[in-house]
Amino acid sequence: MSVYLDASAIVPLILRDAHTMNMEQWLANAREGLVVSDFAALEVAAVISRQIRMARMSEQQASLALIPTALELAKHVVKRTQHR
Repeated sequence: MSVYLDASAIVPLILRDAHTMNMEQWLANAREGLVVSDFAALEVAAVISRQIRMARMSEQQASLALIPTALELAKHVVKRTQHR
Protein backbone atom coordinates (compact mmCIF):
# COMPACT_ATOMS: atom_id res chain seq x y z
CA MET A 1 0.00 0.00 0.00
CA SER A 2 1.17 3.55 -0.73
CA VAL A 3 0.39 6.80 1.03
CA TYR A 4 0.04 10.06 -0.91
CA LEU A 5 1.75 13.07 0.66
CA ASP A 6 0.44 16.47 -0.29
CA ALA A 7 2.02 19.81 0.54
CA SER A 8 0.25 20.02 3.90
CA ALA A 9 2.15 16.91 5.01
CA ILE A 10 5.52 17.99 3.56
CA VAL A 11 5.64 21.65 4.63
CA PRO A 12 5.81 20.89 8.40
CA LEU A 13 8.95 18.87 7.68
CA ILE A 14 10.56 22.04 6.30
CA LEU A 15 8.97 24.85 8.29
CA ARG A 16 8.68 24.06 11.99
CA ASP A 17 5.12 24.31 13.24
CA ALA A 18 2.66 22.53 15.53
CA HIS A 19 2.60 19.50 13.20
CA THR A 20 6.35 19.06 12.70
CA MET A 21 6.99 16.57 15.50
CA ASN A 22 4.04 14.39 14.47
CA MET A 23 5.16 14.32 10.84
CA GLU A 24 8.77 13.54 11.78
CA GLN A 25 7.64 10.64 13.97
CA TRP A 26 5.21 9.38 11.34
CA LEU A 27 7.87 9.52 8.61
CA ALA A 28 10.44 7.76 10.81
CA ASN A 29 7.97 4.91 11.34
CA ALA A 30 6.48 4.85 7.82
CA ARG A 31 6.15 1.31 6.52
CA GLU A 32 4.21 2.19 3.40
CA GLY A 33 5.73 3.56 0.24
CA LEU A 34 5.09 7.26 -0.25
CA VAL A 35 3.73 8.93 -3.35
CA VAL A 36 4.47 12.60 -4.02
CA SER A 37 3.05 14.43 -7.02
CA ASP A 38 4.72 17.13 -9.06
CA PHE A 39 1.84 19.36 -7.98
CA ALA A 40 2.71 18.82 -4.29
CA ALA A 41 6.33 19.69 -5.04
CA LEU A 42 5.16 22.87 -6.77
CA GLU A 43 2.97 23.80 -3.78
CA VAL A 44 5.89 23.28 -1.37
CA ALA A 45 8.12 25.45 -3.57
CA ALA A 46 5.43 28.16 -3.54
CA VAL A 47 5.24 28.09 0.26
CA ILE A 48 9.03 28.38 0.58
CA SER A 49 9.15 31.15 -2.02
CA ARG A 50 6.51 33.08 -0.09
CA GLN A 51 8.51 32.71 3.14
CA ILE A 52 11.53 34.21 1.37
CA ARG A 53 9.52 37.09 -0.17
CA MET A 54 8.04 37.91 3.24
CA ALA A 55 11.54 37.88 4.77
CA ARG A 56 10.60 35.06 7.15
CA MET A 57 13.58 33.07 5.89
CA SER A 58 16.59 33.69 3.69
CA GLU A 59 17.39 31.77 0.52
CA GLN A 60 20.22 30.08 2.42
CA GLN A 61 17.87 29.02 5.23
CA ALA A 62 15.43 27.67 2.66
CA SER A 63 18.16 25.61 1.00
CA LEU A 64 19.38 24.28 4.33
CA ALA A 65 15.82 23.29 5.28
CA LEU A 66 14.94 21.72 1.93
CA ILE A 67 17.99 19.50 1.46
CA PRO A 68 17.59 17.21 4.51
CA THR A 69 13.84 16.99 3.96
CA ALA A 70 14.27 16.02 0.32
CA LEU A 71 16.86 13.39 1.25
CA GLU A 72 14.64 11.90 3.97
CA LEU A 73 11.59 11.79 1.70
CA ALA A 74 13.64 10.23 -1.10
CA LYS A 75 14.29 7.21 1.16
CA HIS A 76 10.56 6.50 1.28
CA VAL A 77 9.08 7.68 -2.01
CA VAL A 78 8.15 4.80 -4.27
CA LYS A 79 6.34 6.78 -6.92
CA ARG A 80 6.16 10.31 -8.19
CA THR A 81 2.96 11.25 -10.00
CA GLN A 82 2.58 13.88 -12.67
CA HIS A 83 -0.46 16.06 -13.08
CA ARG A 84 -1.45 16.95 -16.61
